[in-house]
Amino acid sequence: MGKLRKFGRLSDMVIRQNPKNIVQNGNFVNTDGWTPAGATLSVLNNKAIITASGTTRYPQLYQNLLGIIGDKIYIRAKVKVTNSVAQAITITCYGTNLVFQSTPAQDVVYTLLGIRTTVSASESLSIFATYPDTTTANGKIFEVQEAFAVNLSTFFGVGNEPTVAQCNQLYPFFFDGIKPSSLSKFLS
Repeated sequence: MGKLRKFGRLSDMVIRQNPKNIVQNGNFVNTDGWTPAGATLSVLNNKAIITASGTTRYPQLYQNLLGIIGDKIYIRAKVKVTNSVAQAITITCYGTNLVFQSTPAQDVVYTLLGIRTTVSASESLSIFATYPDTTTANGKIFEVQEAFAVNLSTFFGVGNEPTVAQCNQLYPFFFDGIKPSSLSKFLS
C-alpha cells in the first residue's frame, strides 16, 4: 500500500474503475472523428498523415473532447514532421497551447504531453505544425499517432488528479477505448 500514497487521496472506488481514452480513433484506423484544417488528412499504418494545403501556416487536425468546465485532462500524442522547415509542433486545447516542441528535427518522433484544465464543456483538441508562411507550408507533411486523453477529474475525482509524471507511470502505453486499470501495479 505504500506505493499508492504518492497519488494522494485515491479511494477504493477509483481503483475499481477503468480508465477511458476520450479521444475518438486515437489509433487512426481511419479518419473518423478527426477534422483537418488547412490540410488534407489520410491514414497509413495507424498514423494520421496531414498534408498542408498552403492556405495557412498552421496545418492541423482536431476533434472535440467533452467534459465539464474545470476538469483536468491528461493528453498525449506522438508527432513527427517529415521536413526540415517546420518551426514547431503543438497540441492545443480550446486555442491555448498545451505543449509544443520548437524546431522539431525531421523524421524524429516527439511525444507531446501535458495536463489541461478545461475552460469549456467541449474542448477542441488540435495537433498542428507551424511553418514560416503559407508558401513554405504548402505540401509539407506531418504525422500523428497514438493520440490519447484521460479525464483525470472524472477518473480520480476533483482535487485528486495525478501529476504529469504520475500519469506517465499510470499510462505508459497507448490504449483505445476502455482498458483494465493500471493502478493495480501500485498496490503491490
